Amino acid sequence: MVLKRAVLPKLIMMREEKRALLSLRKNPDYTVLKADKGNATVLLNTMDYPRIIQHLLHDPAYRTITRDPTDVLVRKKTTLMKKSLPSSEANRNLVPQAPVLPRLYGLPKIHEGGAPLRPIVIAIGAPTCNLAKHLTGILAPFVGSCEHHIKNSAELVKTLRNIRLDNQDILASFDVISQFTKGPIKDTLLLCKVRFHEKTVDLFRHVPTLTYFLYNGKFYE
Repeated sequence: MVLKRAVLPKLIMMREEKRALLSLRKNPDYTVLKADKGNATVLLNTMDYPRIIQHLLHDPAYRTITRDPTDVLVRKKTTLMKKSLPSSEANRNLVPQAPVLPRLYGLPKIHEGGAPLRPIVIAIGAPTCNLAKHLTGILAPFVGSCEHHIKNSAELVKTLRNIRLDNQDILASFDVISQFTKGPIKDTLLLCKVRFHEKTVDLFRHVPTLTYFLYNGKFYE
């Protein structure tokens, strides 16, 4: 149930509203969450939240692992970076001194029927976090080079204004379900080989193929 859709900044929240939210947060029967989209507060039955998360984890994209792989991944990453990157301050900064376990949580998608949860993994401080940011910078110059690339919805509207449609033409919109677990990693790495040195490709291969997280005391990848 959506409790509130605010149009005012959080700092201007009325005292009564703050008390109501605080009271709900203290109630063990309910879980208070932020909506995936829109400035809204969602009230969810506490018993339903783990059930919905477990349903998400039944997707074949996920599988359980028996132990925390953090130390192994850090050693593997350090070895790979010494091989692939020159010794420098930037190189050392890419290796986290105290890596943090990635954790999974879900946000309700109230714009969809049934308000399913969108799985989100907090990867800040994770073994591959800084390396992923580094690789993002390497990819940045190539973003938008495709003739079919659309930067945002405003650009889409501008583009459509210059397109003349005939009566038989159809506009279609496709929604990718679980986009980040369905990405074709092998095909993507083949494209990277066209642009980058093999050592850099090894770094690209390391990040998406060694993704893991903790949920409810269990490790998943």
